[in-house]
Amino acid sequence: MPGPAEPRNQKTAIEIFGYVSEGTCFERRASLALQDPGMRVGDPPEPDLTPGELVDRAVALRGRLRERQDGCEQLGRLPDATLQDYLDAGFYRVMQPRRFGGYEFDLDTFLRVTVELSRGCPSSGWVFGLMATHNLIV
Repeated sequence: MPGPAEPRNQKTAIEIFGYVSEGTCFERRASLALQDPGMRVGDPPEPDLTPGELVDRAVALRGRLRERQDGCEQLGRLPDATLQDYLDAGFYRVMQPRRFGGYEFDLDTFLRVTVELSRGCPSSGWVFGLMATHNLIV
């Protein structure tokens, strides 16, 4: 393993994808993704959280989502309080890689959380489903 002062043996985005110009944001992200798996930006805030506990948090939130359902429809977007609840519960970390501070749970856990949130407010569950899968794309 190279020491801290030695350059890492990494492929650039150009070598991988063949069309990305050097120095682009995309190349920097691709470079980060190719670093040693042992190099972590940060551990999740609750490293011992289980998939079942995250799903339980979604179940517990259903009542509040039901109360906000009309307001959500009137706003045409996710209410600020709901966004804060999602952040506080750690829902957006469900599929985020552990090396980037996420929980790196499986697709089943993501779907179970989405279903439980949707039982409280279908619109809020749908928004969560779209936003939480961003980590799969990036």
